[in-house]
Formats: sequence, structure tokens, C-alpha cells
Amino acid sequence: MKDQDSLVRTQYLAMYSWVFPVTLILGILLGLLYGWYVFFVIMLLGLILPFPAMYATGRVADVFVFLYSGGRGTHSLQEQLAGEVEKIRVFKRENKLSKALEQAEFILTSDPEHPEALFLKAQILFELDVQYGAANACLNTLLTMDPPPDDKILHWAIALRKKIMVKVQERAHRNT
Repeated sequence: MKDQDSLVRTQYLAMYSWVFPVTLILGILLGLLYGWYVFFVIMLLGLILPFPAMYATGRVADVFVFLYSGGRGTHSLQEQLAGEVEKIRVFKRENKLSKALEQAEFILTSDPEHPEALFLKAQILFELDVQYGAANACLNTLLTMDPPPDDKILHWAIALRKKIMVKVQERAHRNT
């Protein structure tokens, strides 16, 4: 719910970047024709009307999402999943690894090759200290993607893979 409220606030602020210039031009033109009071009424409507419209549910809010998104009407899958990836980071910081893993699985059901979600899932599995094979599988998927993900993620993935190999070797030495 918090992410949805944040999205609505962002749309509300962006809405004013569209509404203010339009109401200013309309107010000046109609103000010249009908008087200064028409200018003030139009400007007041331009400041007041977007507020309830942006917080409304249903079709009114959809219109503003359409306008704000440049006519697309929806956000891309990557834009939608960006907030979900942030939830993984928050759960990790709070040391709620099981919730973070659930969130990573949720993202990967929508986009099985989401680079950040794959890397974060591998990190979580590594931190759980028991599922090195599954973590390595996530890294394999990440490292063999076409096109390759961001260089930063690749660098982190390679470093994490080295840590996994060290842990696997330590475990093998303890078992022998």
C-alpha cells in the first residue's frame, strides 16, 4: 500500500507540471476576454481539481496515469518491478531473509530474467548458508543472459560466485 501511495503522490506532482501551464494559458486568454476574476477562477480550479482527481480510484485516476505516462497508459514491467525490488532490499536490511526470498520469487514469476532479482535471490540463498547450489544456479542464469545485465551486477555476481566456491570448498574439507 505504501508503494501505491508513493506512486499516487508522484503522479499528483507530475500532474501539476501539465495542469499549471494549461490553466495559466487558458486563464490569461479568458482573463483578457472576460476580466481578471475569470483568470483567478481558472487558476484556482487548476490548483484544486487535480488533488481529488489524483487520489480518486477508477477511471479518473487512469486518465491521469495515461497523461503522465506519455500516452502509454501503463508503466512498463521494469518500472512496475522497481518498487518490488526495493522491497527485497528493505527485507534484507531488516534481516527478514525469508520474506526477501518470497519477494524475489514473486518478481521472478513476472520476469524470470530480472537481473537484480536474480542477484538478490542468489545473495539471500548464500546468506541462508545452506543453498549454495540454488544460489549458483541464479548466478549462472544471470551470467549467461543475452543481452548481459549491467556491468555492476555482473561484477557483483562474479564476486558472489567466488564466495560461494570458497564456502563449498570449506564445507567439502569439513566433511572429509
